Formats: sequence, C-alpha cells, structure tokens
Amino acid sequence: MAAVPAIVVLAGMVLLTPGRAYAQETAEVDPLQCWWRTSSSAVRVGETFSVVLTCGVLDMESAAAVVDQSKLDPVAIQLPPFEVLRGTHAPDLRADGRRFFQYEYKLRLISDLLFDKDVPLPDLVVTYRVRTHTGAGESIQGSEATYKLPAQSVRVLSLVPEDAADIRDASTTTFADVDAGSFRGDTLVNAGRVLLGLGALLGIFGVARLFAEGRGTEPATGRLLPDVAILRGAGRELSSVRRERESEGWTPALIGRALAALRIVGGYAVAQPASQLAANGHTDGNEGTLMLSRGWLKGERVLVSGSVTPQTVGRELGRASTNGHAAAVRLEELQSTLATFTRARYGGNDSVGEAALDESLASGERLARRLHFEHGWAIRKLAVLSRRATAIRQRAWSR
Repeated sequence: MAAVPAIVVLAGMVLLTPGRAYAQETAEVDPLQCWWRTSSSAVRVGETFSVVLTCGVLDMESAAAVVDQSKLDPVAIQLPPFEVLRGTHAPDLRADGRRFFQYEYKLRLISDLLFDKDVPLPDLVVTYRVRTHTGAGESIQGSEATYKLPAQSVRVLSLVPEDAADIRDASTTTFADVDAGSFRGDTLVNAGRVLLGLGALLGIFGVARLFAEGRGTEPATGRLLPDVAILRGAGRELSSVRRERESEGWTPALIGRALAALRIVGGYAVAQPASQLAANGHTDGNEGTLMLSRGWLKGERVLVSGSVTPQTVGRELGRASTNGHAAAVRLEELQSTLATFTRARYGGNDSVGEAALDESLASGERLARRLHFEHGWAIRKLAVLSRRATAIRQRAWSR
C-alpha cells in the first residue's frame, strides 16, 4: 500500500501531517482504506466468480476525503488477465464519521497458461483529495493523493493461494444484498399493514351490514313487535296456562288461552306471522288474542292473534313433504296439537281427555321454544350468510 498522509484532529482543527507521533489530545485517522474480497479461493478456467471492492472514506464535518470513483465503475474498470463481465454499485453506508462504498464485479479467467498458478488481481490505485473546512466556513481542498490496494490473488484449480491470509469463502453478502433485503422487508411490512387496515375496514363494513339488515327485516308498517318478542310472549302464555292447569285443572277459559297462543306459534311454523294491533287503552284482550307489552317501560300494549287452523297446517304439510322428514314431523305434531285444543274448545269438555290436553300443551311449549330460538338474531344472520354462500357457490359452478 502506498504511503497515505494521516489526518490529525487537534482542538477542532484538521491538519495534514506525514507523521504519527502526537500528544494524547490528538486523534489520527486514515482518509481512505480499501480491501478486496473474492467469492472463491480457487476457480476453474472460464468459471464466473465475484470480486468485491470495499472502501472506507473519511466523512466528517471538519474534513472529508473526496474519491475519484469514475475509474471504479464496472463499465470503465479493467482487471487483466481477468475479464470483467458486469458489475454493480451498492448504496453507500455511513457510520462513525466514515462513508463506505462498495463495488461488486463478476469476473472470469480464460487462459490455458495459468493452470495451477496463483493469478493476482492487477494493481489498482485509487486517487482522492482531502477537503477540509475552516472555522470561517471556507473549504480547502488538498493535493491529489493515491491509495494502492493490497495484493490479492486467485488460485486456478487449487484450494488456497500462497498469499492468502484468511478463508474468503465464508460469506458472499454485499451491501447491495443487504439493501435489497431491507427494501423487500420494508415493502412486505407496509403491504401487511395495508392489508390489515383493509381487513379491519371490511370487518367493520360487514358488521354494519348485518346490523342494517337486522333493522331492515322488520317493516315499519303494521309491525309493532318483532317476531322473536311475539314468540317469547306466546311461550310465556303457554307456561302460565300449564301452571294454572296444575293448580285448578282444565277450564274452558284455559283451553281458549292455550288455543290462542298455539295459533300464534303455529303461524310462524307455516310462515304466516301473527297479526298485530295497538290496544289503544284497552287492558284486557279479546278471546283468541294475546295481550303483549311494547317498549322497555311496558307502557304500550299490543293485541296479537293468529289464524292458523289444523286445515291450514294440513295444506302446508302436503307442500312440505319435499323439505325433509324433520319439517314434516314438526307439522304433523302441530296439526295434532291444534286439532286437540280445537275439539276441546268447541266440542265440550268431555270431547278430549285431560291427558291428551296435557300432552298437546307440552308439545306446543316445545315448538314455541324451538321457533323462538330459530327467529333469534344470530340464527337469522347465519341463515342469511348460508344462503349467500350457497348462491355464490352456485354462480361459481355455473361458470
């Protein structure tokens, strides 16, 4: 390596000096240091390998080394007897008052006269100038200096060159590889954040759609109470009838109340929602109707009634035969329950035994609980999503 002047920093001033013996208050740095690194210790004739040139340059506010890098460009550099195929210049790095730049060259050797020999890289001289700044803000540029890189050689069809001081096959990572990996990592992180934001927005939009559809399923006209509230009220009425029957026995009034509630429940089983009418100040409901309260304070009352008969269920049973065994069994049980209470209400107390009434009442309570569950918000939303998924699947298959 050629002699390189040292830079001495003394009390905020930068001096160029050829010597290296100074007091403790002085600090000495080399303005330029370079080194080679090869991707392989030994190559075959015609084999492509990498040679990396790395340089550390002084880069401080008070002084900086300005290097002539034009001769190091992959297009301009010549390294005989090696042929320069291509090269790259990685982005510079800065740390601890120094700037590091790096060039990677792809070389190959085509010669049958260098077999089993150590082929050195040609001497490479780098020129630079040291630029200093005075306290007044002026810039002083020193004379041109040269730096000669240390010798480096590559063995042709051998393991290690004679002048090798270390093993150079450990790592092939360059500044360009680090910069490219950092860029890819930042890109993936940013893309992940964008996708996470889009997913959150879609989730919020989906929840809002579900709530909007939940509100939109209940028409404003003629619907004072939601279906789930009516079914809940009908179930409570049937439970009240059962408790009174256990204490007093079956009476015509109890049979009428049970029949009114069962007609309401049966209407939802055959997709015929109950009729609703504001009570308008009346505290007692008419025969065949059920009085329910509306609102948190239960200040407004609503008369609810159903018009389903055993004949209605029978017609629906004929159409439901294609909907599966479970639906048919439910409708048959509902038809039998309505028929039992209809005969008891209009045929006299002796037309139906108490055991048959008890069994039909228990069947009606089970049906009311089942329909109340099916008309709940969560089940209705799952049904909507299931229908949409089925429609999407059908469209996909149709293509």
